[in-house]
Amino acid sequence: MFARISRLEGNPTRIFCFKSLLQYYSSTSTAVPAAALKPQNQFLAEYLINSLGFSKQEAISASNKVKRLNSIEKDFDLVVDFLKKTGLNQSQIKSLVSVTPQVLLSKVDKTLKPKLQILRDIGLSGSDLVKVVMNYRTFFLLGLDNHLKHHVNYLRTVLGSDEKVALALKKYGMLLDHRAPERLASTVSLLQKVGFSDENVVRFIMRNPKRSLVIKPGWIEDILHRVENELGIPRESRMFFYGIEALASVSKSTLEMKLDNLRSFGWPDEEIFQLIRKLPFILNLSVGKVGAALDFYMKELGCTPDYLASRPVFFSFDLERRVKPRVRVLETLNKKKLNTKNTGLDRVLGMPESKFVNNFLLPHKDILPNMYEQYLKSVGQQKAKEL
Repeated sequence: MFARISRLEGNPTRIFCFKSLLQYYSSTSTAVPAAALKPQNQFLAEYLINSLGFSKQEAISASNKVKRLNSIEKDFDLVVDFLKKTGLNQSQIKSLVSVTPQVLLSKVDKTLKPKLQILRDIGLSGSDLVKVVMNYRTFFLLGLDNHLKHHVNYLRTVLGSDEKVALALKKYGMLLDHRAPERLASTVSLLQKVGFSDENVVRFIMRNPKRSLVIKPGWIEDILHRVENELGIPRESRMFFYGIEALASVSKSTLEMKLDNLRSFGWPDEEIFQLIRKLPFILNLSVGKVGAALDFYMKELGCTPDYLASRPVFFSFDLERRVKPRVRVLETLNKKKLNTKNTGLDRVLGMPESKFVNNFLLPHKDILPNMYEQYLKSVGQQKAKEL
């Protein structure tokens, strides 16, 4: 199907062959204006239109990224078929090729497979492998030994395991960028200087790999100061790291909005910051989620700010699949005067699922079968299977 195109100038036979190919594609598809392309890229543009669904303009733009197309004796379909077998769909292949059309000139066995094997060796496969490739669409242009292997080995050294390297790459493929090791090393050094343990350095990077490549000394110093002075969490507290994580994830305006949300429910600042010091994670919850929890706990159950501030774990429970279903069970048992266990709300909500079912549901299953069935529906199919 493909002819060799090499040094067309001064070779009438090859020029005739090349023109014949162009005439064939022009008769079977929408031709690409020759003036918009280098002569040797015309054939590539036609392929992009006919086989990958590119528009004329998309094909011209992509083809012109190939600076030197001296010869074509490769079947582009071999690369496309390989990408499909790897798991990329037509849309993803088009997206990948639009950024790096040079991939179509690659040798599958010699170039593409070994590069993907680097990702497979750290445990990536299927949709996860595709996600990494699509998150860093110049992946196939990276050198094998002097880049990919080097970068993955460095990430393995910093994060400690292939599993964490794979997870970090799924979150942010730019960790494979040529500048990533230098930037990441700077972040690691900075975090260690301010007292982060090796474990917390890894946790910080894993939480937001993208952020780890852009941290500046002034930024981290400001966060540390705010955790101590705004949130009131001392550095020796085991919550200090979580305070850093919380503030690093929200802007100052968003933080104020979340504080105002608590104030709107009648919370004084004393209780607000008591809650935050015990559960910095609450600053990462949306205003809507915290508001829904406060509506239920305060308006329906009558909990006060000081009561909730001393029980921060309440805000980590799933409201719809844990809190409300259990409260409804207790309300039903109290109404039927069947609740002989004088158990506080904090103990009820904190019980493992199996213990709650054994204590409050199974003893009354025959008398109140609807309550049992409704509870299983409320907690979700997965939890119900575990019981």
